[in-house]
Amino acid sequence: ARGQAHRQAGRYDQAITDLTAALELDPTDAWALAARGQAHRQAGRYDQAITDLTAALELDPTDAW
Repeated sequence: ARGQAHRQAGRYDQAITDLTAALELDPTDAWALAARGQAHRQAGRYDQAITDLTAALELDPTDAW
């Protein structure tokens, strides 16, 4: 949740750090992957965004985020 709060406040690097920590605890967390992908996108890191968002879709193709 903290990563999402940072992302919404425009603190993308902090969001990515927090969401990465969450993914270390549960690498199958599609929501955290999607949120980190959005943070990468908002920070202009499109390759990393595509990687995370693709992985999130592979984990849960039914979630629309």
